[in-house]
Amino acid sequence: MKRLIIAASVGIAFLWNSLAVAADVKVLSAGAVEPGLLRAAEQFERATGNEIKVRFNTAPQLTKRMAEGEVADILIAPPALLDEQAKNGRISTQGRLMLGRVGAGVAVRAGAPDPDIATIEALKQAMLGANSIVYNPHPADFTWRNCSKESASPNKSRPRRRAIPMARM
Repeated sequence: MKRLIIAASVGIAFLWNSLAVAADVKVLSAGAVEPGLLRAAEQFERATGNEIKVRFNTAPQLTKRMAEGEVADILIAPPALLDEQAKNGRISTQGRLMLGRVGAGVAVRAGAPDPDIATIEALKQAMLGANSIVYNPHPADFTWRNCSKESASPNKSRPRRRAIPMARM
């Protein structure tokens, strides 16, 4: 987390140097970096007196916002989305900086059997067969909602879900 905060601070400072001086900096960001980015933004605001306005969305939502003409000073998103936006001429390729990586994993309670997650369908069935699921509310919620809509039948009960804010993870 400390590396992410430092990288985000450096990234914001680097990108800030390429922007015209303004009172506000608008940032569109994928949600996975929220805890570190908010801390870096607070540090930047204290150091410069400028305000950073951050809007967090999933990658598909960011794509939609950009397609609808929304403009930001800084876009923090997965590499594929950055490539797509650069190809469409919506962002500059200059100043691009890798801030970190996001991964996903599955954990089960001690003593419980390992679920079959070898395929997308197996993962869906494992999730639907679970008694409860704890997940990150940003990208996982989007995925879980899509998965449960596609796979659940009307007579099958869904597992209890509990979103844990990333700051607590």
